[in-house]
Amino acid sequence: MRRYYLHTRHHGIFYAELVTLEGCKLTARSTGTRDRDEAMLKIAEWLRACLISLQVPYQPL
Repeated sequence: MRRYYLHTRHHGIFYAELVTLEGCKLTARSTGTRDRDEAMLKIAEWLRACLISLQVPYQPL
């Protein structure tokens, strides 16, 4: 199972959609960079530091 999806939005800025352990996608979060390698490093930091809780699935409004 993938832990995240990476895509570009808004003038080439990379966004990441992290995936919970249950397989639910969380809301896309900006990496703040146009460089793919830098975006991947930012995502790795988020996953490693647990800044985003992967236990809570996305709750639509």
